[in-house]
Amino acid sequence: MLTPGDRYAIAATTLGPDMDYRPFVLCIPVTADCPRCGYDEFTASGYDPLCPECNGTGRTLNWRVVRVEGHIYYPDPPNMVQAGITPGIVVADVVTILNAWHLGNIRELQSTEFGYALIDGQTYRPDSLVPVGVGEVSRWRVGWVKATVEVRAEGF
Repeated sequence: MLTPGDRYAIAATTLGPDMDYRPFVLCIPVTADCPRCGYDEFTASGYDPLCPECNGTGRTLNWRVVRVEGHIYYPDPPNMVQAGITPGIVVADVVTILNAWHLGNIRELQSTEFGYALIDGQTYRPDSLVPVGVGEVSRWRVGWVKATVEVRAEGF
């Protein structure tokens, strides 16, 4: 059983390398009923097909931009093969280590069609979520794959 002193020593040792957290942003789309014409559930469109606000769809797209700080690193497949990882395995383009309180935002981003993360000027989609921690889950390892985004948040 770990004592509180053990937990402190382990946390200090494991969190030390992650103190070089860098910022990046999550762009999460939020759809809402059109404030001008509304949304008709029966026809799955707007009440006014000529509405200039939603173009007749009945829905508007807004963005929630969340600033996140995490440890960002780029996997190096040749070095991974030398370390014994099977060649040909699918590896994320970018990996981040995030604090556990960001998990809700990552899951929400993952569940949307147009959501993306802007990391070092490139757009990515979350591919994998893996808990990380000793004795308890305190951080999450998120694997990101490069994505082409057709709809972007303004400024991001």
